[in-house]
Amino acid sequence: ISYAQSQGVDVIVTDHHGLPAELPDAFAIVHPEYPEADYPFKYLAGCGVAFKVACALLESIPTEMLDLVAIGTIADMVSLTDENRIMVKVGLEMLKQTERIGLIELMKVSDIDMSDVNEETVGFKIAPQLNSLGRLDDPNRAIELLTGFDDEEALSIAQMINAKNEERKEIVQKIYDEAMGMVDLDKPVQVLAKEGWHPGVLGIVAGRILEHIAQPVIVLNIEDDMAKGSARSIEAINIFHALDDHRDLFEAFGGHAGAAGMTLPVDNLEQLSQVLCDYIAENDINLAQKKTLIIDEVLDLSEIDLDTVKSLEKIAPFGMDNAKPVFEIKDLTVKQARTMGQNGAHLKLKIAQGSTAVDLVAFNQGHLVQEFQQAQNLRLAVTLSINKWNGQTTVQLMLEDARVDGVQLIDIRSKNASLPERVPVLSEDTSASEVVVLDIPDKAEELKSLFVGRQFDAVYFKNHIKRAYYLTGYGTREQFAKLYKTIYQFPEFDVRYKLKELSHYLNIPDILLVKMIQIFDELDFVTITDGVMVVNKGAEKRSISDSKIYQDLKQEVKFQELMALGTPQEIYDWLMN
Repeated sequence: ISYAQSQGVDVIVTDHHGLPAELPDAFAIVHPEYPEADYPFKYLAGCGVAFKVACALLESIPTEMLDLVAIGTIADMVSLTDENRIMVKVGLEMLKQTERIGLIELMKVSDIDMSDVNEETVGFKIAPQLNSLGRLDDPNRAIELLTGFDDEEALSIAQMINAKNEERKEIVQKIYDEAMGMVDLDKPVQVLAKEGWHPGVLGIVAGRILEHIAQPVIVLNIEDDMAKGSARSIEAINIFHALDDHRDLFEAFGGHAGAAGMTLPVDNLEQLSQVLCDYIAENDINLAQKKTLIIDEVLDLSEIDLDTVKSLEKIAPFGMDNAKPVFEIKDLTVKQARTMGQNGAHLKLKIAQGSTAVDLVAFNQGHLVQEFQQAQNLRLAVTLSINKWNGQTTVQLMLEDARVDGVQLIDIRSKNASLPERVPVLSEDTSASEVVVLDIPDKAEELKSLFVGRQFDAVYFKNHIKRAYYLTGYGTREQFAKLYKTIYQFPEFDVRYKLKELSHYLNIPDILLVKMIQIFDELDFVTITDGVMVVNKGAEKRSISDSKIYQDLKQEVKFQELMALGTPQEIYDWLMN
């Protein structure tokens, strides 16, 4: 800017991001927080600043532009209060009846009902599609879409944008999976960098990781020894303030409380991580302190109907600083839980209280389908919405958060049930609050000892059993008699090579047959030398129950039956007894 001004080029800056300590020597800076001005509303989005400049230049209010102002303001996730709320509220009404050919075509390809457009339609559908161009390609096509008058061209651009958005989703998922594999939860912040990551989507990836681990996250692409990307931060840490005093680390840096963008040499990445760790320590920031969620009211499902939802629209549009009312639902049962969406990413529940049942959708919670299906003492924080499908209009709940009281016992013993992500397997060294009981030891005492003096928030029972004696039993009187009668006929029997044949002939599973032969050996009914078994025809008559191996097997069968067939509560009660 300084160079341009020195060459006789006047530069006017319009922006809304956090102001640096030293402002550039521009011809003019238009910013709601400019220190020498006193603009009454500090939280305009970038498009809001541009709109105000247009108002000043035109000396009138171009209301026909408010549909675009609404899209930009919602997309930028700024405070939806004061001026922003009014501009968005009016802009959404204009968007419902827009004559912009490009927007009409974009809504068509996105299956958006124009008459139902609201802030969620913009935030979750229209804005991400328009943003996908700037993230992956030339953003100027979006300008052509929003300002053009050619029907065919508008349709072509709308279809291309829709395709780009789908491509963007795939790229985000791929980078997210790779980045999550690099997360080190022993650190209070995550600085994740790798070659080949598309720089246009790294802010989205950082946001998703932040949601998952509740830590500040910086995701960067490495190219030519430089790292470029985006940061997303938790409520307790203003990422712009945390890094603003360390601009010497960066080639470029800017942002605000919750998000920032940056470019820096790869050699500075470790120092960047250390700066944030030091900031957290020096300011005594408690990362365990989770984001506060305010519950507005406790509702019974019987109180929720379409009129209730429509009455809330009077205080819309909802967004930053004007949050959608959040209601608590408790004393409920989960009637059905299933995943939906691509790769089962999302979750859909049917919850009930008495005779009233309502559908609930939880975005990006598909991996918790087992937990929600089996949760005890479940309490939900939800918002209310309307779902239109196949000509029917119904109330639908949207999950904001969930909590449970007491230890949660989750049954994942079925073949189709997968192990929970990032939950460790129970062992002597496990220090986590959630654990998976994976392989069941032979001795019940070995498993019980792992629970002595320990408390867990959640226990997942997978309960792999290597030798399933609970399926074979411990041998009936008839089976022992049949075995003895058969081997009595042979002067000697090579157990090493004939066991499978004997198992098949007697119709006794081989793992049980081995135990039965060991019992005979213990009671001196047979002698086994180098794998060759000989019947002691003059052996003393004794009861099978005299065998310690037999008694231990009976106990193991009983133990395995509990592990395989008992309810999670029965298993847990036995373990903690």
